[in-house]
Amino acid sequence: MTHSLTHAAMSAVPSLRRLVVRRSLRFSESDIAGVTVKIADTADEVLGAAALVHDAYVARGLLEEHPSATRVTAHAVLPTTHTLVAKIGERVVGAISMVKDGPIGLPLEGVYRAEVEQLRAAGDRLAEVGSLAIAPEHRNVGLVQLLYRYVFDVASARDVDRFVIAVHPRSESAYSTPLLFERFGGERHYPGLNGCARSVGLTVSFANLAERMRATFGEEEITGNPYYVYSARKWEHLAPISTKPMRGVDQRVLARALVAARPDVFEELSPSVLAEIRREIPGVPLPRGSGAAMRLTPSWWTSQFAPT
Repeated sequence: MTHSLTHAAMSAVPSLRRLVVRRSLRFSESDIAGVTVKIADTADEVLGAAALVHDAYVARGLLEEHPSATRVTAHAVLPTTHTLVAKIGERVVGAISMVKDGPIGLPLEGVYRAEVEQLRAAGDRLAEVGSLAIAPEHRNVGLVQLLYRYVFDVASARDVDRFVIAVHPRSESAYSTPLLFERFGGERHYPGLNGCARSVGLTVSFANLAERMRATFGEEEITGNPYYVYSARKWEHLAPISTKPMRGVDQRVLARALVAARPDVFEELSPSVLAEIRREIPGVPLPRGSGAAMRLTPSWWTSQFAPT
């Protein structure tokens, strides 16, 4: 059966969707003992996440290996971006990022600009989720579920109305089936990554999301139930979320570490984009940009970067 037929079948038959989700997402809570999920707030944590994403993308053939062994994007240094990490002790074993719409827009606008503008025009406050990576020896044991639960919680605390993501077409059902994402952009090549990097644009609104998950999956208290994992259950592994995003000296410490790790990323930006970034992180030295100027949208600078 093809991917599209499988996806259509699960959408049409709620019981089949529940069965597939329970089998694919079920994990043992003993496997996540000792895991803490938090917003990265130290240089070691953001660099640990950047290294984890680099290795995961290289292993999947999406990126060529870089001498720094890190993957950094321009958005990563901004206070509107939150890097979330799963840690065991001091080691980062999982990571995901949430890029809130801001002065240089969203990373996936390099591919889905018109579609994103339509969502903005509807009044939604947007954030993009990306850079999901798990250390190989900790995969398939619940870390992805904890990271997604936490990114939902962070989005709620930061007044986000809707997520957008760009994923490989083969991964579409991993988001549409348990998390109720819907397609908003067709299949395209994602610039900045290797030729195998195809994407589809997906989105999910937070309006009544918990109620929609409960109606779809029921209330059974098991780790294979998205409603239980992403809404009803209180996980002791998740760190408290500050009422205000990090700014000032603490944010500049993270930004300095990321710029120092990958100055080449910022050397390729246009002067206008660098000017926007400097306004957001004053006092952080940035290289002189040499990239082409970007077009101005009605309300935001669009992005020309690879996905976060």
